[in-house]
Amino acid sequence: MSGNTFRLSTPLTEEKIKKLKAGDIIYLSGTIFGARDASHKIMVDAIRYH
Repeated sequence: MSGNTFRLSTPLTEEKIKKLKAGDIIYLSGTIFGARDASHKIMVDAIRYH
């Protein structure tokens, strides 16, 4: 399955995100934050309770 190719930069707009479909190829540039496992809970709790 191959889809369309998109070159996107952050910050992303809702309009651009809604155009994406499963199978699309996305080249993403800009500031990107990543986290795993327990880090997600820590971040959510920090936002929720502070």
